[in-house]
Amino acid sequence: MISRRLLSCFSPFCVLEFSVLHAKRATLTNPWEVNQMPNIKSAVKRTKTNTKKRELRMTQKSAMRTSIKKFLAAVDAGNKEEAGQLLREAKRKLDKGATKGLIHKNAASRQKSRLEQKYNALNG
Repeated sequence: MISRRLLSCFSPFCVLEFSVLHAKRATLTNPWEVNQMPNIKSAVKRTKTNTKKRELRMTQKSAMRTSIKKFLAAVDAGNKEEAGQLLREAKRKLDKGATKGLIHKNAASRQKSRLEQKYNALNG
């Protein structure tokens, strides 16, 4: 066993050991990737359902962010009518995201408030 004191030195052995440790850590490209399937049937099912739910949440969150970006682009372009429609859509997606637990309800409220401010500045 290598002591911490030995790992802190700069001998070739320590540098090699350090690089091997970091090389193993660097090979994991996706932290959600399951390298080994569980043996228990219920754990296999949990892994599958968790993966499906994660993918669904990722698409929902992406759609939410996309609607916000579309609204901001319409505000930057100065298009009031389109911005109004996109604001309603963005607020709807933020509310749904807060209901489903994608984001915290206070975070959704804060983002909606900031979008409203931008829309009111466009009109005013």
